[in-house]
Amino acid sequence: MPTRALPMKKIRDLIRLKYEARLSHEQIARALAVSKGVVAKYVARVDARGLDPTTLLRLPEDEVGRLLAPAARQPQYGGRAAPDYAVIGHIDTDKLNSEFPALKTAWEAVAVKKAELEKDLNKKAEGQDQDTKTKLVEQYNTTYNDYAKKTLDPAYAKLEEAVKAVAKDKGVTVILNSSIVIEGGIDMTAAVLQKGGAK
Repeated sequence: MPTRALPMKKIRDLIRLKYEARLSHEQIARALAVSKGVVAKYVARVDARGLDPTTLLRLPEDEVGRLLAPAARQPQYGGRAAPDYAVIGHIDTDKLNSEFPALKTAWEAVAVKKAELEKDLNKKAEGQDQDTKTKLVEQYNTTYNDYAKKTLDPAYAKLEEAVKAVAKDKGVTVILNSSIVIEGGIDMTAAVLQKGGAK
């Protein structure tokens, strides 16, 4: 017998507690007075459908309800519903980190900036006392980390978009790192590289 859908307020609270407060399924279940199974069901729908929790919380209630509605009932086979199998894909994250065009360009820019900052650090630190050198190193680390984040974050966002697009094209619902896949699944790596503009 199908379970009744949660009231929209509880669905929104569930999303907030899971993705903003980072609570466990057990903690969310206690807070909302529902079962852990119900929490897991809604979290699985958000994740499997690639929905952005922040965007979900801003949408009208009817749109949230539509996006998180149960999947259409599967056709019957011999009086039983056809099993709903996950379609597994995998990506070589090491290869993507080094060859995905946007990331490759970003890492090259970071390397150039790092060399410039190190050269400037060495020049400023020459002949200084230890306290001054320590402060200069702290400034170097802050500048480098800020630059790296500003440069790499957009590149990783493009990679994520490419992975999601390829997964959608191939009907993949679960994506794993190739390093943990022994056999089977759909290798999405080449398609992701191509989606990102690699030749």
